Order: sequence, then structure tokens, then C-alpha cells
Amino acid sequence: MKAKRALLLLIAISLILVLGGCTKKWSVNFVTARDIDDWYRSGTYELISEGLIIPNGSYITAPYYWSGDFTITVKFKLAATDVNRSFCAIWVGSSPYWRPLDIISFPFYYGGGLAPLYDLWTDGEFHDEEKISSSTSMIPGIVNNGINTWVMSKTGGYFKVTLNDAVIAEWINDVYDSGIFHLSLNSVITTGDEVVFKSVSVEYENGNMSPVF
Repeated sequence: MKAKRALLLLIAISLILVLGGCTKKWSVNFVTARDIDDWYRSGTYELISEGLIIPNGSYITAPYYWSGDFTITVKFKLAATDVNRSFCAIWVGSSPYWRPLDIISFPFYYGGGLAPLYDLWTDGEFHDEEKISSSTSMIPGIVNNGINTWVMSKTGGYFKVTLNDAVIAEWINDVYDSGIFHLSLNSVITTGDEVVFKSVSVEYENGNMSPVF
């Protein structure tokens, strides 16, 4: 009997160790989604056959937030022209609202006959705002008239942001004070379809996914 109990305990411990390291995934495909009414919305949104359009002055926040290690992937189509300058921003923050006390934000501008620019920055409740990376002449990896894949990964205090596999920045966090991360999307467009979000996904481990409300 003791041997059987010991064996069962060993199996239970093994399962905990195996399952504890499993990567979990949450995702939304905006091309096939019927609505995103469970997201927090400041303003409106529109789902078209190509994906999600966020009108000028609006932003949306995912219905969950994450802690621990994670990898966020955002896919979007960019179709700027020499006349129409497009703006897009992707950020994670300590709350679903603008402007969170803790934030890591990646805004960029493209098109309109002007040089592209971006600014990756962070701020914390108990720390000063800090610029991580920026440029007023180029955006690494950006593709116009095509699909872009933006990725932010977090492993402990180490962060990395890439765009189409081109590294935007790698850094050790000492500014963002919160242990939770909400995902928000924002765009400013002039004719309606310069920025169309295709999908988002979050892979996470050693942490939790919790509902915003």
C-alpha cells in the first residue's frame, strides 16, 4: 500500500512538472470573427472581409490580460500611399484604458510623402518615461502593401520587439512596474483601409490569463 501511494505521488508530481511548463495560447482571427464585442472599446470598430478597421480616435483592448512570460503576435495589413499617411499603435499597459500608468508602446507613421518614423517607449508608475528605440527615417522590417507581423516577447525582465523578424529593440525592463499586461490596438486612417488588423495571438507560460472585467 505504501509503495502504491508513493508511486501515485510520484506520478502526480511528474504531471505537475510537465503541465506547469506547458505553453498556452489565446488568439483571435479578425478575418473570420463575427464581432469583438467582448473587447474593451474606446470608440467604434468595423469588421470587413479583410479584417479589423479601427476608426480615427478609437482604440480597443483585448478582453484578457496576462502575467508571467508571454509572446504577443499582431498581424496587420499596411496600405499607405504618397497622399495618405497612416498611423498605427500597439501597446501593452497595466490597465485597459488610455493612458495606463505602466505602458510599453510602439506607434509608427508611414506614407503621405514623408519619411516613415516610429518610437518605442515605456513608462512606469514609479519611474520616468524612457525611450527604448526610435527613428525619424525608417522602420525596420516594415512592408507596405502587404502583411506585417509584429511580435513582443517577455522572458522574465527581458523584452524583445520585432517586425517581420527585424529586431526593433531588445532590453531589460527597469521601468514598467506592474506585473500585468493588457494588449491594446489603435490606428488613424484617412480613407478607411490603410491599416487593417488581421489577427492577434498571445502564447503564455509561467503566469495567468485573466478576464479584464
